[in-house]
Amino acid sequence: MLRSPDPETHPQFYDGVALKRLLAWVVDVTLIALVTVVLLPFTAFTGIFFFPAMMMVVGFCYRLITLANGSATWGMRLMAIEFRDASDAPFDFGSAFLHTSGYAVSVAMSPIQLISIVLMATSPRAQGLTDMILGTVAINRRARRGRRGPRPWRNPPPLLLLESSRPESHAPYASPHTAVLRHRPATLPLSRRQDGA
Repeated sequence: MLRSPDPETHPQFYDGVALKRLLAWVVDVTLIALVTVVLLPFTAFTGIFFFPAMMMVVGFCYRLITLANGSATWGMRLMAIEFRDASDAPFDFGSAFLHTSGYAVSVAMSPIQLISIVLMATSPRAQGLTDMILGTVAINRRARRGRRGPRPWRNPPPLLLLESSRPESHAPYASPHTAVLRHRPATLPLSRRQDGA
């Protein structure tokens, strides 16, 4: 069972994610191609004859390292999205390895890649084939950061008042701005004075 945000009750987590994933993929592929070109001299330029395979290896390492250390590739971070596993937690090394392996298989087989693209564009959570198998999702990072729990001290209880007090003589090391928690006495109706009291 997926514990990721429900797209019906929390649509902000998936707003524009499909397009952002596409743009992030373009950024990532560009970075991978540049790194591969930089590595060509270290292969005595023989890597030119197997450049696609070399890009696959570099891309696998790139995705594995970035996903395991931030749950998002550099392209995804630029687009402010990140991956979450089936328990709604960031990727660890195992999740990153499985997801990268699934991506590598889909890239190597064009029909699988095409199916993943169609699923990302049509599924409620913008999941690809690998995402659906692993239960992973890509969500908007800003939306997740804005998701906070209740803050009970935002509106303090009526009987508690946070005040600033001056240091007493018996507390020489107290700061003039030391905050103390005082009890606000409840307001009681005044009793009538009895005659002759």
